[in-house]
Amino acid sequence: MLRRRLPAPRSVAALVSAMLLATSVWATLASGCETRLLSLTIDVQTDLVPSLEVGLLEVEVLEGDVPRGTTSVRARRTAVMPQLPEAGEYQRGRRIAELGGMSPGVYTVRAIGRRPAPPGAPEDGGTILAERRVVILLDRDRVVRVVLGASCVGVTCPGVGDPDEATQCLNGRCVDAACDPSLPTAGRDCCAGIGCVELALCQDASDCDTAPCAQPRCVDGACIAEDLPGSCAPDEYCDRSARACLPLPASLRPDAGAPDAGALDAAVLLDAYVEPGEDAGAFDAWLCPAEICGNGADDDCDGTSDCMDADCVGASCDDGEPCTHHDVCTAGGSCAGTAITCTSSECVTRACNGSATCTETPRSGACTDDGNACTSDVCSAGRCAHSARADGSSCGTGRRCCAGACTNPATDANHCGVCGVDCGSHACVAGACRCAANAECRSYGYGSAATCYDPGDGNGMRCQCVCNADSAWRGTCGECPGAAQCDQVSGLNVCYYP
Repeated sequence: MLRRRLPAPRSVAALVSAMLLATSVWATLASGCETRLLSLTIDVQTDLVPSLEVGLLEVEVLEGDVPRGTTSVRARRTAVMPQLPEAGEYQRGRRIAELGGMSPGVYTVRAIGRRPAPPGAPEDGGTILAERRVVILLDRDRVVRVVLGASCVGVTCPGVGDPDEATQCLNGRCVDAACDPSLPTAGRDCCAGIGCVELALCQDASDCDTAPCAQPRCVDGACIAEDLPGSCAPDEYCDRSARACLPLPASLRPDAGAPDAGALDAAVLLDAYVEPGEDAGAFDAWLCPAEICGNGADDDCDGTSDCMDADCVGASCDDGEPCTHHDVCTAGGSCAGTAITCTSSECVTRACNGSATCTETPRSGACTDDGNACTSDVCSAGRCAHSARADGSSCGTGRRCCAGACTNPATDANHCGVCGVDCGSHACVAGACRCAANAECRSYGYGSAATCYDPGDGNGMRCQCVCNADSAWRGTCGECPGAAQCDQVSGLNVCYYP
């Protein structure tokens, strides 16, 4: 490594002062005229190993001197790192962003290398492996190259003994954000207050370490290792530390397929930076993993997805039909399940729910009439219930419900006059039981004070309930079963329903 003395440092603060002065001059010259908008093109050059060390490159353009606190993002571009056969273009430098319509001024360009994201995580979900910020003055159309070297992985800036301005890493050393070795000597600003005596910057490739599988390159004062084509087998990669070809992890080894130009090639890089026809090559297993059935994507890049993909035959799916269950992909490329029929009844609503059973919701209200006038026909707990109506309920002219049956209380010896009066061996005449003695009437249900009495109506001795009333038949009558009342009819106190 060549150690060389550079001019006295100017640092970011000095650069920004110069930039602000230049911007002021620019504004003065442009006063009275329309300011010309400028373009900014950003290239990134890195020897970080794709898919092993870095999975995503990210470039941000921020307005102002960001290392000193200004954080206004002007633009952001990302690029998914390709598989190893395509790594050389990044080792030689890859264009990440072409921005137009930029106003003159001070900008900070930030390049970030993120580790490969864990399986299932978004591409930008990986942690930061390396990053570098460069402060520039955009006073003309410019192309900026940011070197993101492997030699800066693990380097924290400022380091021990470094000044506060040495916030960025270049070739393994901490430098000022204004450091730009690509500029003429007078404008590099790479010393960062260390006097430039011990600053380790390469001058050419001879200052860089070599490896049998890589050729060294000196890029803007930083050593970059560029893979030698064909030096490693297809299932190997060039390891800088071991200076030898090492086996790729199984998950990154190539498949046996021929290079393809499928839809994924255009998505290898975001922001449309893949040229038409650019091919992912034989490393389909990295770009195209196994098909994930049911996510709507062509994961294995065979032009089909989900049930249309032969790899998904027998896999669970959803045919969108609520009246099928255990849906699976068929050999015919469709999603089909076992059908189920859910039929509602008068007291239960049944609906399909995608399972082997139906969702049942009990109904309320009237249901099928059983033809019995003395029952109430309503849905209860999912069944049509026929519960008995209250004793004494009318079930037709001169007829009453007793124990759920429609009877004629004038002649029914089991329910004579009212429900619950049982004449035993005697007949029921005109709604009263025939009798021979008071005791019989009291056993029939007329009460403890009932009497056997002949009212002289030609029907003989019959039972009567007690009714202590005055001459206008007003008073207390009682001891009739249930809701029945005692009243006089043609001189005989009988039980009846009002």
